[in-house]
Parts: sequence; structure tokens; C-alpha cells
Amino acid sequence: MMTSDDLYDAIAAEAAAFAAACVKQQELRALFLAGEGRDHSLFIAARAGVRYATERLESKERLEGVPQGETLEGIDAWLEETFGPIQPARCVQRAKEEMDELEEKDCLDVEEAADVVICMLHYPGVVEAIQHKMVKNRRRRWRLVGDGTGYHIKEGEPG
Repeated sequence: MMTSDDLYDAIAAEAAAFAAACVKQQELRALFLAGEGRDHSLFIAARAGVRYATERLESKERLEGVPQGETLEGIDAWLEETFGPIQPARCVQRAKEEMDELEEKDCLDVEEAADVVICMLHYPGVVEAIQHKMVKNRRRRWRLVGDGTGYHIKEGEPG
């Protein structure tokens, strides 16, 4: 039978593995984006390692009863309960502050990226708008840039 100390040690070990995988993923991504690491499969493998470590850590957290598996709606509700209503302009301003922090870290800090998204989830009505917009996006045709981004092809434009 596992004691709480054993469980704590196991969670700490998984957290360390997760942190190491995150660092490796960020290093590979940086090399890939800088043109020094053309083997995108290494970045994909590192991302898979991070996902695996996350899943293992989350399964251990469930044993301790730690809430996990956040939804957009749940985050939105928490933001509203914690901070109260927000004006759209202030929401955008706050997200820009978080974006500045992300850029200061060479766009490689995934937690700063999460802060940007969390800030924007407080924008009034955005959770519902995301659902609506994704229905539209999935129906569109896309012109791929080749760097992981793209632009939708407007009606009547050649593909």
C-alpha cells in the first residue's frame, strides 16, 4: 500500500519529468523556428513527451483529489467569480500586458501563453463566440503559410 509520502514522491518525480520535457520541447521549438532544427519530428516527439508526462501527472493528481480537466466554461466562471465583470477594452489591455511578458521571454514560456489565453477568456461572450467561430473555421478552406499558421481563403478567391 502506498503511503501519502510515497505518493508525494511519485508526484514530485513526475513533475520533474514534466518540467524537463517542457524545457526540451521549448528548446527544440526554438531551434526549429530559428531554422536550426529542421527536423520538426523532434519537436513533435518532445510535445508528445510533454503530453505523456502531463497525463501521468494528472492521473496522480486525481488520486489526491486535485481538480483538473478545466473547460473554457469553467475558467470563464472562475474569472467572473474571482474578478467580477470586465469591460472589453480593459480585458484586451490586460491580455496585452500578459503578451508583453510572453514576448519578453522570447515567446517560449508556455505558462505566459496560457496567461494570455486565460485573460482573453474573461472577454464578455468569448467562450460562446469561440464555439461559433470554430464551426465556421472548420468549414473554410485555408491557405497554409508553412510556419504552422494560415489564412482562410475568402469566397471567390482562388485556392
